[in-house]
Amino acid sequence: MLLFNRAWQRASIVPRHQRTMNRLLLLVSTGCTSAFIAQPVAWRGPLLHAATLSELDLQSWCETAGIDADKLSFDGDSATVTQDVAALEVLARVPRSLTLSAPRRKDWPGKLTAAAIEAVEEGGDLGSYVRSWRGGGWATSSDDLEARDKETVDSLLATGSDNDFEIFKKFGMKCHPAVDRAAYRLSTLCRHRNEKAARAALVERGYAWRECREALIPLVRNPTRTEGTARRRRELDAAELFSRALARAARVGDDIIVCPLYDTLRDGAAGATATLVEDPGGDDLLVVASRALVAGDAITRDYGRAPSLGFIDGSDADPASESEVLRRLLQFGVYPQWSS
Repeated sequence: MLLFNRAWQRASIVPRHQRTMNRLLLLVSTGCTSAFIAQPVAWRGPLLHAATLSELDLQSWCETAGIDADKLSFDGDSATVTQDVAALEVLARVPRSLTLSAPRRKDWPGKLTAAAIEAVEEGGDLGSYVRSWRGGGWATSSDDLEARDKETVDSLLATGSDNDFEIFKKFGMKCHPAVDRAAYRLSTLCRHRNEKAARAALVERGYAWRECREALIPLVRNPTRTEGTARRRRELDAAELFSRALARAARVGDDIIVCPLYDTLRDGAAGATATLVEDPGGDDLLVVASRALVAGDAITRDYGRAPSLGFIDGSDADPASESEVLRRLLQFGVYPQWSS
């Protein structure tokens, strides 16, 4: 109560710089957050919510869109072969017109997200597919955060600024409080003894988002949110698609690609049973078997070979290493499976 009263004393008593400091303290004080409670969690993530209400039948969508995948069977988020296949045999043929792509350059996350936003705005088969995307990297949904942050943070990715260090260092904080708490939570999930790596990864992801944010926001012409300013509604939709595009990316030749069907496959790490290649005789993309398979075998891809913010050509790291566990959780939302 003393802090509140001091923050709003008359200008003749408290200097301007002191009033500014007191107001900032009021905002970050955990005891005063009830005045800034946002919409309930159920309102968050309308793209995810819409996909949950209207589950995409991937097999039917593939047939309608013109994807040849008659050797595969889909059950929820898993896929299996329906017959014995030889190594390098084509499992699915996807027209390039149904894919999203960006040049294999440092700015690929923003370019790929822009393609996803444009697909949603234009509609059609590809637009309906992008609208059905769920999941994404860890904390795409605020449900992954601490209870106090679930109610106040619309999007962890869109929380904070490049000037956070200068703003919060005077209070002994290394970044935005919500991001800092998320770093501790993330490091615990990854069994890190030190939260520095988790915080650095979250900050890096935030920087990557802000590098392309201003170019992406105007592309969202029909935001799905109904609360907040028009700019904020567009920003939250774009941030959500940014995270989900990163989780689905694969490298093919000189491009970073999101290929329908292939992007839904589970992680098989080094034992993955499928890979994505260009059709040497045409313009399609081919999902081919990495080895001989028998009917009923699961079709998986290697998330370690997928591009990321730090490894544009994939990391090829041991999936059990601390750095790779962190990358897979933060980019793909893959929780570690500890053996003990």
